[in-house]
Amino acid sequence: MSLDFALKDFIRKKSQTYPYVLNITLVIALAIFMIYLTTSLGLNLIIQNLYTGEDIDNEYYFSGAINSIYSQFNTLILVLIIFLAFAVVIIISTTLIFNKKRDIAIMRALGTIPSKLFSFYLLEVYIIFLIGFALGLILGLITFGIFSLIMILLGLKVLFQIDFFYTLFLI
Repeated sequence: MSLDFALKDFIRKKSQTYPYVLNITLVIALAIFMIYLTTSLGLNLIIQNLYTGEDIDNEYYFSGAINSIYSQFNTLILVLIIFLAFAVVIIISTTLIFNKKRDIAIMRALGTIPSKLFSFYLLEVYIIFLIGFALGLILGLITFGIFSLIMILLGLKVLFQIDFFYTLFLI
């Protein structure tokens, strides 16, 4: 019942739910692009050692103390990007629920059990997030692919490795 209600409400109120999906998609796409951009430069030791266990041949890769400092800075930036994406998704989800106050008030007046009411709208937020995350992941990877093609055409090396650590952390 609640999945059926959430899907119908998602489809029925397209003008209200699609901007939320678009916002989540853009935030996740930007976060995914930044994750892959920083790991493609070969400057992040966590990603490099996590997947390969060895050095990647990259002429732009720093060595020694510069590498240590820059990789720590890079990791800090990635964590801040993920935290910012998380905060924006929470804010978007909260505003979605606040904009449904009238619907919630009507359903409460009709006698809907509060736990059912909570599950209706929480499931709708999950659906919006999952659709937005999937579209954002695809859009972020496509954007990084276009960026890497441009960089290759300019003669710069761009490494691509699938990042499971930060992407799963973003979910």
